[in-house]
Amino acid sequence: MDAWLRKDKVSTEPTKRKPEDAADAHSPRSTSQRKRARNGGESRQKAESPPAAAAAAPTLHFATPIPVSFGSDRTDSGTPISIAPPGGRLWHPPKKGTKTFNDAVHGRIDLPGAVVALMDTPQFQRLRKLKQLGLCYHVYPDACHNRFEHSLGVAHLAARQVHMLRSKLNDPTAAVSDRDALCVQLAGLCHDLGHGPFSHVFDGHVMPVIAPQDDWTHEEGSAMMLEYLITSNGINLQEYDLVPDVDLLFIKELIEGVKPDEVKKRDKDKSWPRQRWLYFVVNNTESGLDVDKLDYYQRDCFFTGISMRSIYSNLMDSAEVTKCDDGQFRVCYPEKYVEDVYHAFRTRFDLHHKVYQHRVVRALEYMIIDALIIAAKYVRVRGRGGASVSLSDSVRDPEAYTRLNDSIIDLIWHCDNPALEPARDILRAFERRDLYRCVGSCPLTASVERSAERAQERGERKYELQVKEEIIDHAKELQESDAGEFAATEPITVDDLEVEFMSVHHGKKSRNPVDFVYFFQKSDVGTAPHNKPVARRIRSEDKIPATLPKSFMARSVRVFCKKQGHRTLVTAAFRRWTAEEDGCSSPLGSLSQANEGDERFYNSQK
Repeated sequence: MDAWLRKDKVSTEPTKRKPEDAADAHSPRSTSQRKRARNGGESRQKAESPPAAAAAAPTLHFATPIPVSFGSDRTDSGTPISIAPPGGRLWHPPKKGTKTFNDAVHGRIDLPGAVVALMDTPQFQRLRKLKQLGLCYHVYPDACHNRFEHSLGVAHLAARQVHMLRSKLNDPTAAVSDRDALCVQLAGLCHDLGHGPFSHVFDGHVMPVIAPQDDWTHEEGSAMMLEYLITSNGINLQEYDLVPDVDLLFIKELIEGVKPDEVKKRDKDKSWPRQRWLYFVVNNTESGLDVDKLDYYQRDCFFTGISMRSIYSNLMDSAEVTKCDDGQFRVCYPEKYVEDVYHAFRTRFDLHHKVYQHRVVRALEYMIIDALIIAAKYVRVRGRGGASVSLSDSVRDPEAYTRLNDSIIDLIWHCDNPALEPARDILRAFERRDLYRCVGSCPLTASVERSAERAQERGERKYELQVKEEIIDHAKELQESDAGEFAATEPITVDDLEVEFMSVHHGKKSRNPVDFVYFFQKSDVGTAPHNKPVARRIRSEDKIPATLPKSFMARSVRVFCKKQGHRTLVTAAFRRWTAEEDGCSSPLGSLSQANEGDERFYNSQK
């Protein structure tokens, strides 16, 4: 129950029988006579004293709202607040207490009051309406988990890791405070606030088309939504022993991550505002191994049925903050866990290969992308002050973005604008499973990759467009040479095809991600002289040569055909295109063939 509407405690002890009631129990009078006698006595008592029922009833207490000055953003006492929402007065939210949740992956997790305060807001509850894996749910039916529970899991792991690391610190210069630890946990909680509808589909494919001049990222959106969450809900961070202005900037930086150039500058100048290692717990821009990934590796494998090794608890429990050979303090791992660290990165490869970039998932995503790009000109979202905000502008309006989620499809369905009919046609085909078809894929050869790089260096059009045009040329030749099979087929345009160059890697593209992680020998920790570096990078090839592949990235090219009547022709044209490329194998059309082919490519690199 809300703290500003609470009931006094009501005693649950059994009521003791009065002496006169006991006498009545043995009286020869009937039950009705005894009731009338008691009622008569109670009536006489009511005439002499205040009503007993009113005295016994629980009392309702209403907290006094903070006095709001609509011309200022502070109360009379100086407490930061937000302007009251339209149509109602602003209630000061009560200080929250710890709550316990049962998580499908981590089991029982306890989250402190500050975390709960941010959770109980419209901006955070929006994450319940964003699927963690976007459209993978339409291929893996159990993958229906949302970014809400993922965010809780990251907050839990962030707090757990900081607690474990603090308990094992053997150097006072690397110590952190409870306030620092809470900031890290809040960053873990809010790191995904900025994701749009269907997550990376919106961030990486829709926004670059509808707003090509806007370099917006979902990390930037998370920082914007966090600030709006706190101000619009009147959350006073001081109640949780935080310094609003300073700690909010720290939390934002933890979410966005410190860029490599800035890391080098701060290392050189020794200008880290807080302990250096804290900045890499939630978003590790150095090695890529952080609590965000440790949660979604486990969660996504669990809900998609992908097998994984139970290594994550061991990694977190064995980690220590240790001085490295470059003089910096980092989260490091014992050398005996080199193979476990590699398998964490291999989990990323498997998820991208089997789930995130599944050919049917990608076909579904291209359909939603096309529908959203059409709808972007006409769909409007209610923003600040009741303004009507376009889809592209909603990323800069936190009120509009609060209401933007996966249900945007419903807006397209219910809008009566005839200009949205092409988008609705795509959605109808989506529901009937009349999907775009992957007509083939093949490993990306060195010659194709070099051609793409040269085209990019010359500033020419995207190489994907060039490949489309080459496939269309082959299709025209087939129509002219084989009038019997392809003569009736309509001409193919570039809008009828999707060409993608797919990269599946372990987190550092073609490089070994284990080479970015620091390791220590257990015997050196606690026995080395004060401030002596004990952690270093190692050659993982020397430790686990039979486990590591020769290549850490598999690249391939895939072609999707949007119209059913073009599929046979496009398949034949793509086969011709691959035959012209040096060493490019025949395209693989079916899902099972594609998986087997990619796996053969991966195994061939060992």
